[in-house]
Amino acid sequence: MIEMILILLFASPVNSCRVCHGGEAYKYSKSVHYSLFECMECHGGNPSVLTTEAMSLKYGFRKFKSKKEIVRLCANCHSDPKKMLIYGEFVDEFKIYLVSEHGILLFQKNDEKVAGCTDCHGVHEIRKKDDPESMVYPLNVPKVCARCHSDENYMKDYKIHTDQFEKYSEGSHGILRLIKKD
Repeated sequence: MIEMILILLFASPVNSCRVCHGGEAYKYSKSVHYSLFECMECHGGNPSVLTTEAMSLKYGFRKFKSKKEIVRLCANCHSDPKKMLIYGEFVDEFKIYLVSEHGILLFQKNDEKVAGCTDCHGVHEIRKKDDPESMVYPLNVPKVCARCHSDENYMKDYKIHTDQFEKYSEGSHGILRLIKKD
């Protein structure tokens, strides 16, 4: 852990993002995005300034105030064939999200409680879908969905059952998928 922090701090020119936000920088070092772009690609700012001024509007710092902003930010790359085709797959996730139940509620009904990109994929530690520690690794998906969908209080306005994970866990597919291999 100490070695990783030292690498993050000293492997490249001084970067105030890494210095001031070491915990997030460590998480980001495990992300699929780590080798592709730096913090300022999403957040703006000036990583060469070692004061809070680095996060000023003067340097184009962006603070995300809504889930819609985050979804649109992710879509900047994930809906761009030039950026995505080099990975062997291209699906316009933004268009698909817009017609999903979550997307309809967010973009047509302004419901900020629904799941957006970071709710299911993570924020800074976004791992590849075939990584067992990824939130979207197939064996992890039911539990990720259950974080919201099993919460009666959180789901009360949606008039849907909150026992789906329980039922899934007890069924043959859930039993096979959720078995912990030690």
